Amino acid sequence: MKKHLLSSINQICEELDAIGMHKEASKLTDVMMKVADKREIFEKAVIRMFDGKIIVEFTNDYWKYRRSQRDFDSIEEARKYAKTRAHKVEVYEE
Repeated sequence: MKKHLLSSINQICEELDAIGMHKEASKLTDVMMKVADKREIFEKAVIRMFDGKIIVEFTNDYWKYRRSQRDFDSIEEARKYAKTRAHKVEVYEE
């Protein structure tokens, strides 16, 4: 039940992002994190730039959690944060 709910919320977040409703997607992501165990360790984290901001995307086999981080001053700071939450960290440079 929980995995299905998280997957559904994630799908809505992706659709909101696709049409440019990034603030709404971010707020819904916060709801998703409340449903999920916040201490969950993810399989992978990807760090990349999106709309001029550094973001970290965490993924597991059943859902993707995307969180915009406006307070990261550098990729290295984002990497340190990601290492505390994921088994594998990648930096995607466009």
